Amino acid sequence: MTDVTCDPEADAVHVRIGQGQIAKTQEAGPFIYDFDAEGRILGSEILSAKHVLAPGDWLAAPVPKAPRSDAAE
Repeated sequence: MTDVTCDPEADAVHVRIGQGQIAKTQEAGPFIYDFDAEGRILGSEILSAKHVLAPGDWLAAPVPKAPRSDAAE
């Protein structure tokens, strides 16, 4: 399962690649990774997407419906 959303106002793309509860979030440069309790990557957010990613289908991805509330605090 892969779910891609693009927030043009925030210039961010979120790619959800797994299901589960987010236990940890780690930032590495323009990338933010969401991990479950076993350390598996559930998703990744790419900040400054227009500068980091080549133009592609991600530009037509839907805008997220609601702010992510499952991120670890």
